[in-house]
Amino acid sequence: MANINIKNGQIAVENGANQLVGDPFEVSVQVNNRELHGWGNGPLAGPHACIHTGPGGDEVPGHEATVAVQILRGGTVVDSSERTVCAPVEGGGVPDPRKSFTFTLDEPGAYDVRATVSPEDGAPSDTVTRTVNVDETGNAPPADDGGNESGGPFGGDDGPSNPFGGGGGSNPLGLPNANVVLALVALALVAWLASSASNTAEAFT
Repeated sequence: MANINIKNGQIAVENGANQLVGDPFEVSVQVNNRELHGWGNGPLAGPHACIHTGPGGDEVPGHEATVAVQILRGGTVVDSSERTVCAPVEGGGVPDPRKSFTFTLDEPGAYDVRATVSPEDGAPSDTVTRTVNVDETGNAPPADDGGNESGGPFGGDDGPSNPFGGGGGSNPLGLPNANVVLALVALALVAWLASSASNTAEAFT
């Protein structure tokens, strides 16, 4: 009888535990067969015997199994898919087969991703569950409260850079906005004082 399980008790979910509404993601399940003896494909082969061909063309006897993945929300299955696999016996010298499934979720919330491997000969199945969170905005940082959310020359995601700092651009003077204003006022005052001093000097010559 086959001894097939989900390798290392883990399933791989693309992008991890955080998904975006409407974005497809892949669930990958690697299957491991701990049985040491296969039935082969001869006249004495069992009804669920199979031959697994490795990347190098090596043929290894194995056992058939079904890999099923369900997406559940609140205990209710909202999507599912399954594929068959020939799981080679342990020690056959070929990589354990991997099956991948793609899902797209259109509603935000918490979901369970449940993978089950079931040997076709009736041996016990193996199940692994992983939770993912689906939202509409992902993990993007919140907008800057001081920016112009509608976009424009002085800030906002879509606005051009601001030559005086803030919003979406760099500050050519290397100073925050308030200091830039003070610097401009100071320059204007210095220019006015210099002009006044020059006028005063001309009056006494």
